[in-house]
Amino acid sequence: EKEAQRAGINYVRVILQYPDRADYYPGKQRMWLKLLAERESHRLIGAQIVGPAGVDKRLDVTATALSGGMKIEDIINLDLGYSPPYSSALDALNVAGQVLENLISAETTTLSVMEVNALRLSEPENIILVDIRQPVETARTGIIPGAIHIPLNELKERAPKELSPDKRVIVYDNNGSQTLRACRILKQAGFQQCAGMDGGIALWAYELR
Repeated sequence: EKEAQRAGINYVRVILQYPDRADYYPGKQRMWLKLLAERESHRLIGAQIVGPAGVDKRLDVTATALSGGMKIEDIINLDLGYSPPYSSALDALNVAGQVLENLISAETTTLSVMEVNALRLSEPENIILVDIRQPVETARTGIIPGAIHIPLNELKERAPKELSPDKRVIVYDNNGSQTLRACRILKQAGFQQCAGMDGGIALWAYELR
């Protein structure tokens, strides 16, 4: 990502957590995937993957994709090998590609945990941090200090009453999978400044431990 910034590339980024095998299969472990693509051309430009299992398989695929100049659409449509002990029917790379495509089509950006924390400390008057998880989820981990808790299914009704459209809204969930949906709801409600926090509370707890 730093290389892309130095080169002046307008890119889109996704960071998500995903199981290394079928979600119902015993022994599943979770990977963190970070994919970057050029916003204009949709070309994949970088990938980083961390986890206890299944990482080498995904990195080999992304290395091939990078060498071949593949685009996000190509990643989404890859028909990769499937067996419950080794991967989900929809592989982590397919899902990451879908998120990248949705971010571009919705003209939405994401912020890293460090970027969100910096804004939270330096510009608390200009941002609103919203936890969109369900109460049963927030009860397990708590919410980020200063955040407002509005579950995703209540966002459409409560946001106009409880949030200021003049401020930048940053939403987060467990792992970053629902933030785009939340931003779409907020934009329809008149909140034009919305961003999702990459990796959700899981990455927040890891990076700021």
